[in-house]
Amino acid sequence: MRIEFDWYMRQIQLVIVAISQMVLGKGSIEYLSAEGDAISHTDTLHRTVLDLVKKQEIRDAQALMFEHLDVSDSNHLVLALDFYQELNQLTDDELESGGFSRDEIFKGLHKVMDLFSIVIPGM
Repeated sequence: MRIEFDWYMRQIQLVIVAISQMVLGKGSIEYLSAEGDAISHTDTLHRTVLDLVKKQEIRDAQALMFEHLDVSDSNHLVLALDFYQELNQLTDDELESGGFSRDEIFKGLHKVMDLFSIVIPGM
């Protein structure tokens, strides 16, 4: 049902924004890659993960992200939040084609919170 779809999408976005505000002091998330010769390992990881999403290899993208996630680097938190924000913008059919669901987005966000020791009261 469309109402449930919209509600769940908003809940996921609220979690992303809450983490962004609490930890990063930002009201929104957007991973910004360096330009030219300054491209970092994190930039390459971000591009690779999003390329896998475009190919509907979402599970592989998530696994790769978690495999390389560095909890001591706040850019990796931005990368993870941006990843789930991108997934949340996909339709349920697109997620399903990639073998994924909105519930798995929510669970992935909780795993990111655990890894980065982020606590949101009431969650």
